Amino acid sequence: MEVAFYLPNPPILPNGVSSSWQVNTETAIDELIAINGNHWRKIFTIMAKLCQSQCTSTKTWQGLRKALFVAAPADNPSTNVPSTNVLSRRLHFLSGAHEPWDDVATIKPRYQLDPEAKWHIVCGLEAQTKLGIIDIGSRTLDKQGKVRLLSINDKLMQGHNRVLLTPYLDYRQFPNLLIEQVHTLLHSCDE
Repeated sequence: MEVAFYLPNPPILPNGVSSSWQVNTETAIDELIAINGNHWRKIFTIMAKLCQSQCTSTKTWQGLRKALFVAAPADNPSTNVPSTNVLSRRLHFLSGAHEPWDDVATIKPRYQLDPEAKWHIVCGLEAQTKLGIIDIGSRTLDKQGKVRLLSINDKLMQGHNRVLLTPYLDYRQFPNLLIEQVHTLLHSCDE
């Protein structure tokens, strides 16, 4: 099942555009964290906690974070591992600063919802506004402090499955309780 994360800005790439660095390697995330610091470590950690499943070969969020954009065994057609409960991850940036990312694996610039994703996690007010989903004055959370799940009847979202408007992926805005709620939602819904 595809999960697409939408963020307003990308991290800095290792060695610039001409680097041989690729996002779909076991060391890619650690290299990005080393260059971009604690802020991006937190972002990738929250993504890993949301996508981590006991059904995959990566049993901990720490292991998943290291290989966040490496294809899961079920994503590889040469294996016979069933794809049930495997969350395949994509990352989209919504700023003009994405050009170096254009040719890098599953991380792509996108100003609309990914048609291949089952879940869309639109992170923060800036990303939600850039996608035209909400106005600046809109709330990301409902009155109980839970993430808003848009109905597919919403005119803008027709043709897409599930859209979550979440706070930006930072622990001050996206605490562990909210991570648990979103994780449960992602992993409890049928395909």
